[in-house]
Amino acid sequence: MARHTPGPWRSVRRSATIAVEDSRGEILGEVYGKTTRPETEWHANAALISAAPELFDVLIDLVEKAEQVDEELTGPADREYFPPSLLTKARAAIAKATGEPG
Repeated sequence: MARHTPGPWRSVRRSATIAVEDSRGEILGEVYGKTTRPETEWHANAALISAAPELFDVLIDLVEKAEQVDEELTGPADREYFPPSLLTKARAAIAKATGEPG
């Protein structure tokens, strides 16, 4: 599995774009504002992209903890804490982010 560029990432306003940069200031991608979408939406998109490394790392930690707790739980009522469908969605999101089959 290839690793992503380590965070933190940040979004930086350029003339017609919002660049997403790594901690060294290298551009990882750009969100273009010359679309039919409102400016607030492309700022929100850039912010979401910038948060991706932290979101990814936290999701992995949450899934690992949920799997650990899940092994300790025994009854159907206990499954309400970490519903299997939620864990399935989280694993699928991780697979999508790593480019692996979900």
